[in-house]
Amino acid sequence: MSLTLGIGVWAGYLLRGGHVIHATEPFVIAEGPITFVARLDTGAAISSINARDITVNGADESHPRRDIGKPIHFTLVNEKDESVTLDSTVSDVKSVRTGDCREWRYHVYLTLIFHGRKERLLVNLNDRSAFAEKMLVGRDFLGHGYAVQVGDP
Repeated sequence: MSLTLGIGVWAGYLLRGGHVIHATEPFVIAEGPITFVARLDTGAAISSINARDITVNGADESHPRRDIGKPIHFTLVNEKDESVTLDSTVSDVKSVRTGDCREWRYHVYLTLIFHGRKERLLVNLNDRSAFAEKMLVGRDFLGHGYAVQVGDP
């Protein structure tokens, strides 16, 4: 077994009891509840989840960063096409560069449950309907005491 870890991740891994996570794992979003088979993306700083019908109450079309703190309504849809509609508060809005453009993405806090452990993380809401992976778990999750297993166990 080979483990890929950065210095900060090692610290979190050792301090929090050290758990190994595989490239794909089931995660429950406690607020739903709804289960996603997520892919670990060590290239992503923040986790991302498939969301549709995103609306912000009182949205400022001219500058989305002014929407921080406003109520947000969205629908999460997993790989089985199961869905749950949630209400939250916009915690952050960030400009993200994709392969062909730049776009604004809303971020909310969601509680991820992995093997009985709950971790509250900032997650970006993104229409991932064109992708097989409806949820990507980023390095933010690894800092809670997880290491990535690469290759065969």
